[in-house]
Amino acid sequence: MNVFEPNDPLLKKYIDNIYIFEKGQEPVQYTSYPSANTAVGLFRNATVDITDDPVIVQASADTKPFGIAFNRLLRRVNLHYMQMVDEIAINFKPAGFSAFTGWQYTGNSSDCFVFTEWDGDLERLLTHIFRAQEQHERAALLEAFLLSRYTPIDDEDILTRACALLADPNNEDKIQEIAKQVGVHQKYLYRHFMQYIGCSPAHYRKVVKFRNAVYAKLDKGDAMKLIELCYNSNYTDQAYFTKQFHKLTGENPKQFFKDVSAFGKNKVVFRFF
Repeated sequence: MNVFEPNDPLLKKYIDNIYIFEKGQEPVQYTSYPSANTAVGLFRNATVDITDDPVIVQASADTKPFGIAFNRLLRRVNLHYMQMVDEIAINFKPAGFSAFTGWQYTGNSSDCFVFTEWDGDLERLLTHIFRAQEQHERAALLEAFLLSRYTPIDDEDILTRACALLADPNNEDKIQEIAKQVGVHQKYLYRHFMQYIGCSPAHYRKVVKFRNAVYAKLDKGDAMKLIELCYNSNYTDQAYFTKQFHKLTGENPKQFFKDVSAFGKNKVVFRFF
């Protein structure tokens, strides 16, 4: 897997990284863990079954290109590639997916779904991308496409400032107070998060707190003990720390950190099998 950070300043604001998978015949299985980001996979010559766990990906020469969004805020996602296929993935920061697709979440939105907003462009785009020999050329073609699809979302500044406050590990203000700080009512902030990010502000804060702890541990490695990580990440005690990790990953912290792999300056965290 080749990981790229976007070059364009606008894309840097909305996208953490782009990763391009190498095509191959060997099966690959991995788990992707909860994140505040939405990962979008663009597939060519493939089928993806998202109706069960794990998500099954396999080669198919008779399919049109399509896109699948993985809103990973709610749970971990297990993926099983029967063989590696033509795929490029985009790791959108919060609200980035909506800004480049026009997507708005509803009460019926799944955390893993096919989206059709790019369908008219995907066949031409992916043909050009996979025709390019160099990986950086492929990433550049995708960047140009993304820039052509950008549309700011409503009240984007409110959402951006609220996300920053919720992500601040030293900010323990209640959601109601954060809403006041960004100039809106708590109910408005809740609706805005549900519409453009796909979860409540409270759940967003839990996931960002979890990810910050993951990044800190991956950065320090064995030099940071779990009890130190717990308190440095502002969890009230080790029991609560373990409980929150188990809710989001299905594992206790010791199990989780044993086998995870990180890419793209640790922003992409997988467990391969």
